[in-house]
Amino acid sequence: MGEDLLTRLQASVPGFKGYRQKPMRHGDDMLLRERLCNLLGDARTLAMRAQQRATASGKQPETRVLISKLIAALNEAEDQTHREPYGGTGGWYDRVKISEAELNRLYGRDVALLDKATGLREMLEEILDLSGGSEQALKKMCLECISSAETYTHNLADRAMALRG
Repeated sequence: MGEDLLTRLQASVPGFKGYRQKPMRHGDDMLLRERLCNLLGDARTLAMRAQQRATASGKQPETRVLISKLIAALNEAEDQTHREPYGGTGGWYDRVKISEAELNRLYGRDVALLDKATGLREMLEEILDLSGGSEQALKKMCLECISSAETYTHNLADRAMALRG
């Protein structure tokens, strides 16, 4: 299972080695979080385009406010991803040896974050398509996306706590 997760991370994050070597842990963390930030930034850009389309197509103010809340949730997710120092401070990153079980748990957390960030970007593509169409469908998708962004931020905080040990 751990090797499958590592393979998925390596396929999604060019240059990712897998935290096995102590000197490389900070770099791997940086590569992962840069990839996450790119996905979240793309999602935010799509949300801003959706907001422009919703305004141009005369969507109700409450719908445009919902899109603004979505943009804020994406900003928060991206900011939190940027804000945590790369490689953390102490704790897990400074340990000499990491067990396979611990690596597998971290790989699982990292894959979940990548999946969530990728899913957010995909949801935003759908929101962009809906921004000129059905208002009810657009509102529903925005609420789902806000919830997903909040879950991402929560999962990122859980990962940070686990790494601090």
